[in-house]
Amino acid sequence: LVNWDPVLGTAVSDLEVVSQEEDGSMWHIAYPMETGVGALIVATTRPETLLGDTALAVHPEDERYRHLVGKTVRLPKAERSIPIIADDYVDREFGTGVVKITPAHDPNDFRMSETHDLPRVEVIDAFGKLNEKTGKYAGMKVAEARTKVVEDLQALGLIEKIEDYTHTVPTCSKCNSTIEPRVIPQWFVKMAPLAKLASDAVRRGEIKFVPDNYEKIFLYWMNNTIDWNISRQIVWGIQIPALICKSCNTGKLDTDAQAGSACVCGGTLEQDTDTFDTWFSSGQWPLLALGYPETKDLAYHPTDVMETGRDLIFKWIPRMVIFSLYLKNEVPFKTVYLHGMVNDKHGKKMSKSKGNVVSPIDISDKYGADALRIGLVVGNTPGSDVALFEDKIKGYKHFCNKIWNASRFVFTNIGDTTLDTPKPELTPRDEEILAGLNEHIVSVTGHLENHRFHLASEELYHYFWNTFADIIIEEMKPRLAGEDGGSKQAAQYVVLTILGTCIKLLHPFIPFVTEELWSLLPKKDKGLLIIEPWPKHS
Repeated sequence: LVNWDPVLGTAVSDLEVVSQEEDGSMWHIAYPMETGVGALIVATTRPETLLGDTALAVHPEDERYRHLVGKTVRLPKAERSIPIIADDYVDREFGTGVVKITPAHDPNDFRMSETHDLPRVEVIDAFGKLNEKTGKYAGMKVAEARTKVVEDLQALGLIEKIEDYTHTVPTCSKCNSTIEPRVIPQWFVKMAPLAKLASDAVRRGEIKFVPDNYEKIFLYWMNNTIDWNISRQIVWGIQIPALICKSCNTGKLDTDAQAGSACVCGGTLEQDTDTFDTWFSSGQWPLLALGYPETKDLAYHPTDVMETGRDLIFKWIPRMVIFSLYLKNEVPFKTVYLHGMVNDKHGKKMSKSKGNVVSPIDISDKYGADALRIGLVVGNTPGSDVALFEDKIKGYKHFCNKIWNASRFVFTNIGDTTLDTPKPELTPRDEEILAGLNEHIVSVTGHLENHRFHLASEELYHYFWNTFADIIIEEMKPRLAGEDGGSKQAAQYVVLTILGTCIKLLHPFIPFVTEELWSLLPKKDKGLLIIEPWPKHS
């Protein structure tokens, strides 16, 4: 049984199904006993699937119904009987304590059908309409059929009562349509042995997670994973390299047989039209990007850090780890850094339908790419969501302006001093200031090495604005103007040293402004900032 989207016309993964609350109804339907005496009342939110029922289930310890287990009831609107079974899955407190089992259209009912060897009767087709097995309801959409079935049951006196009821409905995250589970032939990957490869590698410490609590989430996901449906019925994916016999419904992989050749049953093998699930294809990215399988010399495999959104801990990350371990017996990366999701200013997920989408292109055009970049980093702790709104980015545009204006002041007040000028004789205050700069180099470097990017950016913001621009430059102005007895050359050396170091430290967060300023700094080497050595602490 798979999640079927009747609008997209394809199976979708569990990870693409979103449960949404909806206001609906709970119908209490009477299922007459086969003996003709009495009835069992079933509470359901889906009366339209009634014709696909293959059993009623009660809890084995429910004293109200224990004596009825093994007996049969007549299925309303159908010419057949179905058994009453007992299963621990049934919640005695839900509805009447009796549930209808429709294995072809519900994942829990499907699992129960495996336990109790129940038949599976499909009554909803690929287009979300009732099929030919439903008689007069055939061709109706689910909502229409629900109304008609209820009307007919009321006419027969089989509706005991109707209650208002809020329940969760599985919907497709792509198109918001209601998911209709179906039992259809699909390709699956057996996950248990593959998931063990991944969880064992993490337990050995071969992969670290930032933040580290995602290690538990990853292991829980691997330890509780189910077999993976990799079939999709779409035309724009990678076709599954398999042949299918339409006579016996047998699928063949890794075979020398060609489409059109004979199957052992006497039928004809045809190319499977299914395509791969996108996560199956993209999960091989670390290998395919490096030339696998044509080349076995994967010089950059494993890589060091994989940075991605926290939501991909369930999708892309496990797939990449599994494929790399299966095909190359090594992890694809050593550290997984998970950032949060970018939401609107109220912390709500951005949605076109809600009209709260903030365009990064528009923001960049208005305030600059650097302001957007550092605005997304400051305050963005690993794994936590971040709010994006114009006032925040506007504030970091002011910071970029502050950097530019402070740099312009330094450029016009340093005379012939360059970054290559030997250290002059410094005052004790100068030494104290440079010692403070050294402390920030150590601290910021430590934050970056330990993936605390938000702390590194915040520290640099406050140091440049509050310490360098507001205190140090103001303190140095009289000396730079030659108005006191202090060394003008030493003051020039200090402010230029701090500016050059800050430009380097800020480059990961504000690359464009700092690269331009670096080109304007007086120095012998005219190379690009991006390939400069990182500042060293003394």
